[in-house]
Amino acid sequence: MTVSVWQQQAVTEVACDVCVLGAGITGASVARWLRREGPKLKIVLAEKHVVAAGASGRNAGMVLAGLADHYDQMIAVFGRSVAQEAWAATLEHQRLLNDFLSETKVNSHVERCGSWRAGFSEDECEHLARSAQLLREDQFDVEFIEHDPLNRGFYGALNIKDDYGVDPVRLVRSLIESAAVDVLEDCEAYALESERQAIIVHTKRARIRAAHVIVALNAYAPLFDKAFNSLVTPQRGQILVTAPLNARVLDRLVYTQHGYIYFRQLHDKRLLLGGWRHEYANAEAGYDDSTTPDVQNALENFMRERFPEATSVPVEARWSGTMGFSPDGLPVVGALPDDERVVYAVGFTGHGFGLALEVARRVARFALEGEHPGIFSVDRLK
Repeated sequence: MTVSVWQQQAVTEVACDVCVLGAGITGASVARWLRREGPKLKIVLAEKHVVAAGASGRNAGMVLAGLADHYDQMIAVFGRSVAQEAWAATLEHQRLLNDFLSETKVNSHVERCGSWRAGFSEDECEHLARSAQLLREDQFDVEFIEHDPLNRGFYGALNIKDDYGVDPVRLVRSLIESAAVDVLEDCEAYALESERQAIIVHTKRARIRAAHVIVALNAYAPLFDKAFNSLVTPQRGQILVTAPLNARVLDRLVYTQHGYIYFRQLHDKRLLLGGWRHEYANAEAGYDDSTTPDVQNALENFMRERFPEATSVPVEARWSGTMGFSPDGLPVVGALPDDERVVYAVGFTGHGFGLALEVARRVARFALEGEHPGIFSVDRLK
């Protein structure tokens, strides 16, 4: 973003202890942890558009254990110990989120239904079987089903009983409300200026003077600072939702084709189906949040093939969202090399709703206390 000299004059001065950039699931989770770590901190949350305007308000609302691909593939990429800690981090996120929901009694349309990781092919089913064995060896509670529990052309499935669905926008808003922070919407940040006693965050609406800055912009971080170019790649995900079906045909969240296809039936019986970007990878890179005929047609063809019950109702909504992918699939936590008072948590690779609270806890402690963020540290990529 470029800003004229006339636009720079029309801003207010704001002072705070911590400025968080981005009001999605990561920024909301960071705000909550900052408030818990420092009850007296003055915290400002600056958002380019409105709360949950980006991928956090445009996803499928799935709170899932694990990362994008199966556990055996996680071990192949990261090694056994890191894969084990990453899976455990997603379970810790679920525990923290459950505690939050219990404490606040917010209505986030939680559907405690569990999930199936379904085998799209015989090869994927073999991955699921190996993953189930490895997960049980690492003391994680999963069950492998050799047959298709959905009876819809899949090849076995992994049963993960504690996964659940939420309304993502309601959840993000409630996390921010619980943190009691000052929220500045329509407040795009475009530059940082380091001073000895503070960092100046230049935004569209305010000049924010902060002792610490936490960047939670995920896919949009490279647009803010070129230091993120090597850490985050924007990738679009598309979704469609039908009108309500006549009956309930799904009682679980479903994740298949190595995470590239996912679907659920909402509480009002509408069918949500997302994914298929793997077939159009080049077209789905970048920041354009349009839907495209290729992906939407693929989603509809899949729906007709696997859910003929849905062909009698119209598609009610279509949308897309831009996710931030890290180089290896794990979120990245670190500090800007030019000023270590500016820390970040980016690159959630489509799984912000499976990791944000646990990663946010680590980034908050990293920012305030210098505590190392563990497996999510940017050090692993150097």
